[in-house]
Amino acid sequence: MKKCYVFYSPNGGYWPDGTTEPKPSATEGGMMADGDRFYFPEGAFALKREGYRHQTSQRYMSVPRFYTGDGKGGGFDPEKICNGFGYDCWPYNALELSEGGHDTNWLGLNGMPIEDGGTLMLYACWDPIVNYHIGDEIIRDFVYKTDGNEYLILGRGEKTNYGLCKTTTNLDGYYGKGEIPDIDFDHWEDKDGNVYIPGKEYTVTEPLELFAK
Repeated sequence: MKKCYVFYSPNGGYWPDGTTEPKPSATEGGMMADGDRFYFPEGAFALKREGYRHQTSQRYMSVPRFYTGDGKGGGFDPEKICNGFGYDCWPYNALELSEGGHDTNWLGLNGMPIEDGGTLMLYACWDPIVNYHIGDEIIRDFVYKTDGNEYLILGRGEKTNYGLCKTTTNLDGYYGKGEIPDIDFDHWEDKDGNVYIPGKEYTVTEPLELFAK
């Protein structure tokens, strides 16, 4: 049976012990066979990067994602899908509910340019955080990076991605409001005075702080 070594790269982030090097799969010898379920190394649920969130399932924010591409042209991304991040995987012990019931994800080596005994690197994906400052409140949202870099600026009463989550737990440590307060304001500005209009899309590739005006 075809097997390969699997490593998990923090891809710009860092593990709980402060290191930034890739860690091997938590399987025997770090190897996985075609059809095995993914086992994440210790600390994969606590990866950090300042101003970003480790991407999770959109519906179930307790389920982290790793990808076969790094979003910068490295790794395996045969069709340039998911904004350069390739195929996604999630851990064996975090079954995800979908429209059709429970999902799990399996290692599929067929079609991958990896020799038997070769190495597959899986990369964390980091979603830039967008903080909306209005009055004394800060409402957090994020750009779902694998969907692209375009982000729709929210207006009064509109829900954030957190507000659309189907679970009460997440890996982000954010349990604040999931929608913009219904307070009258005209537009948002960043710290440099650039204007952001609710309902318009902007290219957002880095963390963004917006202030109601």
